Amino acid sequence: MAVTERQSGSHVLGMASNAERDGDGYILNGHKTYVGNSHVGDLHGVIVRTGGGSKGLSAFLVEADRPGLSRAALKPAMGLHGFGFGELVFDNCRVPAENLLGKEGDGLAVAYSSSILYGRPNLTAVALEIHHALVDETVAFAAQQHRYGSPLCELPTIKQKLGQMQSRLMTARLAAYHAVHMLDRAVPCDPELINAKLINVEYALDSARNAMEVHAACGLFADRPIERLLRDAHHIFAPAGTSDVQLLRLAEFALGTSKTQWSQRIASSAGSQAYRHHGCPVSYQPASPDAATQRQARISPTFSSIAVPPTLPGAM
Repeated sequence: MAVTERQSGSHVLGMASNAERDGDGYILNGHKTYVGNSHVGDLHGVIVRTGGGSKGLSAFLVEADRPGLSRAALKPAMGLHGFGFGELVFDNCRVPAENLLGKEGDGLAVAYSSSILYGRPNLTAVALEIHHALVDETVAFAAQQHRYGSPLCELPTIKQKLGQMQSRLMTARLAAYHAVHMLDRAVPCDPELINAKLINVEYALDSARNAMEVHAACGLFADRPIERLLRDAHHIFAPAGTSDVQLLRLAEFALGTSKTQWSQRIASSAGSQAYRHHGCPVSYQPASPDAATQRQARISPTFSSIAVPPTLPGAM
């Protein structure tokens, strides 16, 4: 998804890239940054201006080899070296009208829904597993190292840090699975998805600091995974909205000023099909243990099934 621009950052409506109708197609001009997997993606979802205001954004599918689209050189970045984000430049890039997603004016909906419904749970999953690895590595290290004739983990200060890390991990996992469970069932869940991303990122960062404190100088060397996990955890902070953005959105829900729930649209348009497909009731009614077990089996693969790459740092 190509949404963010250098001069506008998380202010989606501040974008300047544009598309003009030209016969049976559109001509795209502008520059997008922080585009996930920009260097390997064959197809990009691009949000540009076709008019003024919030109704003046439109979404297009643009093939990577289309004339007029170029990719800036990929810059090395801190953390998540298996994933990259870069820049796309549009210079009189012509796309056919059928590449328009929906209709003109649907761009804001595409941008926000992709960020909330796919970007946030995706990043939540990444943060959760980074957190899991941090706890596993730190517990193993503290059990193997000895101080004063006893394992390091027996020291009260170390044991407290391990307890904090475990508590955060359990809470983060509950927030993550609760949110995606609701999404799987097409239940309105924007606040839960937003909160899951917030909790998982912030708790992973807190536990990364605890992990470094337990490892001390040992954690600074590349022969241990802690320094890499620390960098990876920071990489998840900005995409699909920083923690400040998540808190603003949650405040809007608390105040009743949030304009829309994007998951509500899915619930109203496709919810009944999802319920029938998954065999789940619309409301949270008590179910038999067997049914609950079956539903949990469906929920567990949710994270691995989310294929959309993390969305744009600072966006939405």
